[in-house]
Amino acid sequence: EFFGHKKGSFTGADSNRKGYFEEADGGTLFLDEIGDLPLNFQVKLLRALQEGEIKRIGENTIRSVDVRVISATNKNLSTEVVEGRFREDLYYRLNVWPLTLPPLRDRKGDLGPLLENFLDQINQESIGDPGYTAKIFSPASKNILLTHSWPGNVRELQSVIRRATLFADQPKISKENMQDAIRPSVNNFAGNDPTLNRDISDGFDLEGLVDEVKINYLKKAIKLAHGNIGEASEVLGYKNYQTLQYALEKYNIEL
Repeated sequence: EFFGHKKGSFTGADSNRKGYFEEADGGTLFLDEIGDLPLNFQVKLLRALQEGEIKRIGENTIRSVDVRVISATNKNLSTEVVEGRFREDLYYRLNVWPLTLPPLRDRKGDLGPLLENFLDQINQESIGDPGYTAKIFSPASKNILLTHSWPGNVRELQSVIRRATLFADQPKISKENMQDAIRPSVNNFAGNDPTLNRDISDGFDLEGLVDEVKINYLKKAIKLAHGNIGEASEVLGYKNYQTLQYALEKYNIEL
């Protein structure tokens, strides 16, 4: 998707296709979650940034591009560099004008506009769904949002509001709807969460525990969204439904 491909270069490549860099030639490309890029792709990205050159998959032709890149991450990239998960040369190539966005708990003035904007987006996306009616906040439900500490920042806020719209069977989101919607987020960050305080003195299966937690919340999201994979993806914070489909197949979870 970043560099495009040539027709016939792999199964499903039934036409030539430009990638993001070619599409953004002469403009700006935003790369979100840059800290999650695998190391082998970081090499290709560095070449595109450093040399202004890319190659489509299946081609030997070098194409010149002139793209300004803005990137974002919730990780400490300098730490990622030290621990070998992010290339140092790419880090310095990207870190030209760094901006640090304070956590949402330190930007209480942004909460009001954000929560109204997210609810408007959800209403616009869902208004055509059978049985859905546009939602509004009750004063009590809005107050819960305004007083929460939001350790998960904007994505947690967006996820909680979406859950609340699913819980609400009336146009107005009630205090109880919001309490139910925000409870999973509170539990996720609670210091007394037994999942985070297991005795490991005799050793334990970390990967098994992670899988157990994932399966639990995948099933909850599917149930909450009544089997709608798009809504369940958004509840879980996935950027697209394909990620959820992959997880369901991996853990053999049926809709």
